[in-house]
Amino acid sequence: MAVSNVFNNIDDLFSGINGLLQGKWDKAGNDFGRVVLNSGMGLFGLIDIASDAGIERGNEDFGQTFGYWGFPQGAYLFVPLFGPTTVRDGMGWLVRIAIGPVGYIPDVPARNVLYGIGAVDLRSQAQDVVTFVDQAALDRYSFIRRAYLQRRQYLVYDGNPPPEKEEE
Repeated sequence: MAVSNVFNNIDDLFSGINGLLQGKWDKAGNDFGRVVLNSGMGLFGLIDIASDAGIERGNEDFGQTFGYWGFPQGAYLFVPLFGPTTVRDGMGWLVRIAIGPVGYIPDVPARNVLYGIGAVDLRSQAQDVVTFVDQAALDRYSFIRRAYLQRRQYLVYDGNPPPEKEEE
């Protein structure tokens, strides 16, 4: 749990940045407040004090920011070891990785270990979803694709997506 908290603390920093880039001042303030509280009083993020205090996580990312700015989502991709994404969200992940703090660690083996720990942590967090998909989906690929694209649209538009255009 402490490992997840540290990675979530880093994600809160990026969520705050993306909140600013999207003009979501309240979400950005909450995210930056979470980082300050968890980094200062939560032993550099090992303990998630902000959640216990009721400060909500914004969960904004660069893919959502690009969508907010009007970039089209592009093709849907399922990347092995990475999972579902779109071109826009994939570019968002590349930006996140490029400017993330782990990338600035000069010791390559230590940096790779941290990337590996992050990947294992993400996979462990996704276990319940994987179990659900295995039980609910008749066609696993179609189910994941549809669920992913709907969720991303929901996140980009903060739950108020524009009406779908009817095909002529």
